[in-house]
Amino acid sequence: MLRVVVAYEDSYRFYRHVLAKAIEDLRPHLQVSSVALEAVEATLERFDPHVVVCSRPNTEYMTSGGVGAWVELPVEPTQPGEICHEGEYEEAVNPDLMKVLSVLDEIEAKLRRGTLVEDC
Repeated sequence: MLRVVVAYEDSYRFYRHVLAKAIEDLRPHLQVSSVALEAVEATLERFDPHVVVCSRPNTEYMTSGGVGAWVELPVEPTQPGEICHEGEYEEAVNPDLMKVLSVLDEIEAKLRRGTLVEDC
């Protein structure tokens, strides 16, 4: 089962919960955890997610084994973020929910095939 962490600053907790709920509603078979930014590192160790959706870039956090994808969604929509997908980076300005879902779908397909590379 694909595990997803949604992490934002506590001042954006409503946005964090709405995003996590949207993912849960549209992909009910996924395991989604919504956490405050301060809890990201502990959650990465405990929950061992395949995908992280976060207001901060993956370069700010050290993960033991990495994740398959890290989607940076900055709190300021005009600020560009990055999507790391199996070690490959692309810039994303204000990506929508459909973009996030497409990343989740790609990672889930690779996880099912056993070809997921956790390089982010």
